Amino acid sequence: MKDNRIMLTGFMGSGKTSVATALARELNYPFLDTDKYIEEREGMSVADIFAKRGEAYFRTLEHQITFDLMKNFSAVISSGGGFILTDAVYQLAASKFNLVFLDTPFEVCLSRIKNDKSRPLAATRTDEELLKLYNYRRGIYRARSDFSVDGSKKLLSDVVDEIIHKLK
Repeated sequence: MKDNRIMLTGFMGSGKTSVATALARELNYPFLDTDKYIEEREGMSVADIFAKRGEAYFRTLEHQITFDLMKNFSAVISSGGGFILTDAVYQLAASKFNLVFLDTPFEVCLSRIKNDKSRPLAATRTDEELLKLYNYRRGIYRARSDFSVDGSKKLLSDVVDEIIHKLK
């Protein structure tokens, strides 16, 4: 049953954590962030995991924690930007979660991540490379989500209200 399980997907800097936190508060559900969960489990930052163990290792961790996340009957989860890109992770997540794509324009995402050293994929790419990655992933997010919500609205409460409305 996925009625009370909600997972936000989207590009880095799209606002997933902020929206998921507010949505969880509004619904009185637990909030979980997949990147923070992995950091606590591994005892190092996502950037350090990428640097020391590589992206493939990190994607394996994402698959492993999906099982842990499913133990919560009700939860709002902020997933990492690459979380549902792996087929096995996507299939598992789609079977247990309402997948909501936070569709935020690239320019907004870029302004939020531009100088953030904690984002390994953003820190090592040019703006043009990030735009290419954004365009590639955006199609996957759309195809693999139950619905999308405009993440560029001025009020966080408007985004939360739209998600709640679409879940009904």
